[in-house]
Amino acid sequence: MQVVNTIPCELMHQPPIEVIYLQSYFTKSTPPCYKYIITKKELKTQLQITKSKRKMGWTWKEEHLDLFLVPLGLWIMCTYHLFLLFRYLKHPQLTAIGFENNNKNGWVRKTLLIEPKDRGFALGVLNGQLAASTSLSSISLVLCSLIGAVLGNSSDNYLTDRFILGDTSKSTSAIKYIMILSCFLLAFACFVQTTRHFVHAGFLISMPAGDVPVECIQKAVIRGSNFWAVGLRALYFATTLLLWIFGPVPMFVGAIEPKDRGFALGVLNGQLAASTSLSSISLVLCSLIGAVLGNSSDNYLTDRFILGDTSKSTSAIKYIMILSCFLLAFACFVQTTRHFVHAGFLISMPAGDVPVECIQKAVIRGSNFWAVGLRALYFATTLLLWIFGPVPMFVGAVATVMILHFLDINKQPMIGYGTNKSSNSVVGAVAQNGRN
Repeated sequence: MQVVNTIPCELMHQPPIEVIYLQSYFTKSTPPCYKYIITKKELKTQLQITKSKRKMGWTWKEEHLDLFLVPLGLWIMCTYHLFLLFRYLKHPQLTAIGFENNNKNGWVRKTLLIEPKDRGFALGVLNGQLAASTSLSSISLVLCSLIGAVLGNSSDNYLTDRFILGDTSKSTSAIKYIMILSCFLLAFACFVQTTRHFVHAGFLISMPAGDVPVECIQKAVIRGSNFWAVGLRALYFATTLLLWIFGPVPMFVGAIEPKDRGFALGVLNGQLAASTSLSSISLVLCSLIGAVLGNSSDNYLTDRFILGDTSKSTSAIKYIMILSCFLLAFACFVQTTRHFVHAGFLISMPAGDVPVECIQKAVIRGSNFWAVGLRALYFATTLLLWIFGPVPMFVGAVATVMILHFLDINKQPMIGYGTNKSSNSVVGAVAQNGRN
């Protein structure tokens, strides 16, 4: 009897991890999968090399990026919001949330000074925020369902294996989706509470000949505003965590940006409704594209009818670029909604004394977010044509540029708006237009 040690032929060109011990007589009928025969001495040498490699210590892998960058990014965002909470509790006048709540307190007091029959504008302002909160709560719940579906039907795909720098294991992917799902659920709960409190405030403000204490109405409005702020912050977290799907590096880069953008003063309920609708469309499309990206497979269309590169790598790049544009559009429209919601409170304040410059600054900010969000949608629309090949994408890009050039270029001279003492506040501006 001869004692030999063999390795399967598929492991001949790989470092041996598990060596099969066989004690047998080798004849001409030896199975072909055991052709590579080594001596016992060679076997011991290879086992010692393997053990020495394992004892060399910790080695860097791509999966370790998730252990470093993701907790660091979450720590940055949590630290910032804890700092913002501390500053709001100690010095509310130095935060945008405290500034807005102070304006809303004044709005309630000024509104109660006029006759109940003339408070229709106040209900319109509350209805604007009700529309925004219900829209965002609907988005959050729809996204919870979509993410749950993706989580339940996720499978290995080309994108996670080739393009994502970081841990692509199923356990890490499940953690990603669960955290995003938790943020959207929190946002949904907060927006529902916002709706509840503003509906109650609407009943109190519109009560005819009522004797409702001012503090009671202020409490309802402030509570609704606080839930609104928390819901928006939950969406900010969810947006950052969505970047984690593409790896820890994009997530970390997205986490280092949050900052308090100061005053939120705005414009009209019509544009508020438009911004919430577009943000809804943008984020729903993000989820749909993410679902397509996670469950993409070869199909007849890409193989036969698309003129261009139909490889999996190119398809993954297409979806990533489209998804990035829709995420940017969603973030911009959420900020537009935030500014325009508070705008209604300030502009409709009866007998208010809000500086015109402050409102002008806020209007420009809201308009800039609106413009950037629209441009992101233009880019996303052009990139969507890339799915059908480079030729439709190129034609769409040329057509979009021509149309936008016609719409964007202004040849009319700027209108000069005169300023005087009577128009340095909302009261003066309203008086000039004959609205008070």
